[in-house]
Amino acid sequence: MNRGRRLLALKKFSGHKVQVSSYALDAEGALLGHTIIRILQDAGVAVTGLTTVVPITTLRAGIHVTAPTESGRAVAHSIAEAIGQNTPLTVTYNPAIPADEAQIELGGSGNLSQFEALILVGVKPIKKEDATEFNP
Repeated sequence: MNRGRRLLALKKFSGHKVQVSSYALDAEGALLGHTIIRILQDAGVAVTGLTTVVPITTLRAGIHVTAPTESGRAVAHSIAEAIGQNTPLTVTYNPAIPADEAQIELGGSGNLSQFEALILVGVKPIKKEDATEFNP
């Protein structure tokens, strides 16, 4: 999907509030996060900027989208589809993550109920066949 069609798909969410996060010290994740923010903002979606988080429990690979409230699920799901369509990006929509877990797992900060979708740009996933053994 080209940028123009992706923007068109996201225009219906103009005015909705979304938070985008990436892991601290992950330069690739931050660059991709800023690209996603630019596309969302060009579509009129309210994004304040990139939030950086330090993983406490699980280090996630790929892009993860969830909704901190029941009412945001349709928005979060559609945004995940728009981001992931016709790209090699790994995008996961998980409505089952409750807001308190998203605070820890997806790096949400502050009052999460103000957002309709949370997007975490995790580390770059690698294919199993591209992985090398690590023997310290």
